[in-house]
Amino acid sequence: MRRVFTYVIGCLVLLAACSNEPQHEGSVNMQQVLEEDAEADVFEIDEQAFIGGVDWAEEAEVEKAEKIATLSAGMATKLPEGTEVYATAGERTGVYIANYNGSEKRYIRAIHN
Repeated sequence: MRRVFTYVIGCLVLLAACSNEPQHEGSVNMQQVLEEDAEADVFEIDEQAFIGGVDWAEEAEVEKAEKIATLSAGMATKLPEGTEVYATAGERTGVYIANYNGSEKRYIRAIHN
């Protein structure tokens, strides 16, 4: 029985390691978002896309928490290189703040419908 269990776990690990899917279940990358909407305001961190222009995210009562990234060339469609991205704390989780040129814009993680 233990041998079968070890075999099954080994197969699952191998399948997970060989997968081309994004890291987070239900998540999408920037290319997938742009295939649906070529004009989308999106950036990507670690193969995970974040989209802007979501009304509830703009209105949510949140505060900047830890910095999670600084965007470099090719990581965003509308944000400039050097934009700093922060996680947030507050009433809504899953809102991210992009700071650039003295401005602030909010984004959420893109997921499959």
